[in-house]
Amino acid sequence: MLKFKRFPNEHVVSTLIRKRIQLAFPSNSSLLNYISLSCSYPKPFDLCSQVFETAQRIADGNDRDVLFDGSTWAIWRLSEPDEILLEAIEEKRNANLRQGELAFKRDWQFCLDCVQEDKLNVGVSYWHTDHQLPGITHCMKHGCPLHTAPEMKSFEKLVLPQYVDLAKSQQHPFSSELYDWSCFVAKIFDSLKRDETIGGQLVDRLKRILAFESNKEAQVTQSCMKYMDQLETEVSEDVLGYLFKYYTRENAKRRLNLIRSALLTENTVTVRNPVYFLILIYWLRNKTELLEVIDDVKIAA
Repeated sequence: MLKFKRFPNEHVVSTLIRKRIQLAFPSNSSLLNYISLSCSYPKPFDLCSQVFETAQRIADGNDRDVLFDGSTWAIWRLSEPDEILLEAIEEKRNANLRQGELAFKRDWQFCLDCVQEDKLNVGVSYWHTDHQLPGITHCMKHGCPLHTAPEMKSFEKLVLPQYVDLAKSQQHPFSSELYDWSCFVAKIFDSLKRDETIGGQLVDRLKRILAFESNKEAQVTQSCMKYMDQLETEVSEDVLGYLFKYYTRENAKRRLNLIRSALLTENTVTVRNPVYFLILIYWLRNKTELLEVIDDVKIAA
């Protein structure tokens, strides 16, 4: 039975790629066939069975820790508790609410400074989990903008960061607003890794802050739009424009309603994309109700 060793903050898919190189398998698929693992190409932060099954396969009896530290699973705890997320994976439910509204690419990201440090410290580069968080643009360790690798359309084409063609990759521009946003996402991710209940607490506080005085549809819509006016005034255009297509789309006919997307029930959706919760928490992050949760986690850490 193969033994897998993950490096600190290494994504589980990266561990597979390194093992293939270490054992000189001719291709990624040949290793997958050898260990009887079916893994189509996973997007880095999507909630998908491929990442979950990979974590189970490389874990040595401790798959939950590997899953939380070796993937972006914990950020989905904003959407649902673990048992619901597991059910969604098993039943292959749609977990991509309004994914088409997201403007940023969902390809693998890397930091050139981390690549050099990893090669120096462990002899090879690897994909870092926290570089793959939804909407993140900067490396928390070095403070520099991340590079986005060109789309590798199948698992077979996935390579380690040191082999990515830099001429075909793109680096995010430096932006203090996007850096602050990235730090915020990383902080929430660390909190959710440590405590599953934090996600539910934050969302409950959001609903309390953004309460609706009436259940009538017209008044709910009016309240949502009032909140959206406030959000768009108080959140940086850099952040909103990077996250959502609406803010860079010319002549958009239908206004984006982040409040409804995150907090109002829709029977067709079982798991909501965490980006919609993140942007609302980011907007209201200085509210006392949210600070009580965030500060408690910080103290406990």
